[in-house]
Amino acid sequence: MNVDHNGGYRHGAYYDNDYHPVATAVAVTAAVAVTSAVIGSIVNANQIPTNCVQVIRGNTAYMQCGSTWYQPQYQGSNVTYIVVNQPY
Repeated sequence: MNVDHNGGYRHGAYYDNDYHPVATAVAVTAAVAVTSAVIGSIVNANQIPTNCVQVIRGNTAYMQCGSTWYQPQYQGSNVTYIVVNQPY
């Protein structure tokens, strides 16, 4: 039995004393800030994250990157993307 609780098993899951709730909150907040985008902002095609998937809604091929949705549009002959609410 691990009496000093410097790591071990509790309820079938591993745990340790190195858990820092403040550090975890900061890391999660930073991740959300990176993956979230302001509705209406415009980005170039090369600025969209690489983990996006294409989703067809209606006649439009959106790019979904986590909870952020990008709608393609043209600026001249270049494709850019505008951040939109999730299409239905």
